[in-house]
Amino acid sequence: MSNSRSSEREEKPKMRAASAILCTAALLSAGCASASERTQRVDDALLSEVSASQMALVQQARAARDEAVDGLAKAARDAKWAVDQAELAQVELRTTTQQLEEAKLAAVLAERNGKTMELQDAKRRQERMVAMADASREKLALRKRESEYMRLTEKVALEHRRLADAEVELAKARAVQDLDRVAAQKVPVREFEKQVNFHKTEVKLAEVRAIAAQERVQEAKVKYEAAESKAARSSDA
Repeated sequence: MSNSRSSEREEKPKMRAASAILCTAALLSAGCASASERTQRVDDALLSEVSASQMALVQQARAARDEAVDGLAKAARDAKWAVDQAELAQVELRTTTQQLEEAKLAAVLAERNGKTMELQDAKRRQERMVAMADASREKLALRKRESEYMRLTEKVALEHRRLADAEVELAKARAVQDLDRVAAQKVPVREFEKQVNFHKTEVKLAEVRAIAAQERVQEAKVKYEAAESKAARSSDA
């Protein structure tokens, strides 16, 4: 009992800290949202007159955006794979649960018929199936946590892609701001900077949520490994 209370006392500060980070990031995000919505894109036609050095910065930002797009595609594939694994674990749990019910029925019938040897075998099988069902249940819980983590990792990748896109527009805005063109002089560089800051906050918020989900994965993994070990010992008995 004392160990349980001690563990609870240790977890509460962590939960409060994570909550505080999330709240702070959310407030910052909300504060920047209106600025992001007002921001417009820079007309690519204006880039034909910028210097080579300025254009190089735009191209660098575009390359980073391409990498972010690829990262998002990979994260989406990983998230889909995690969902598939959770569905397979669900099927496995249904199978082991059915086998457990069959083992229970076999034990009842053996006891009713007074067959001692068959009853002993049925009881041992029932114990094994209880352990296997528990392991399957913990495996499903783990796969669901992994799926949640991969979904939030995909969200992180999405926010990185949005940030990279905003940084491209900022690079373009900075490149054309000194052009002797009316259209270029109307480019709101500060608004593009606000948009980049907004997306940086969104990235941080997504990362905090993903980190919290990763911790839940580790907790579920410990429980699954313990249940799996118990099931293995039961099978060997």
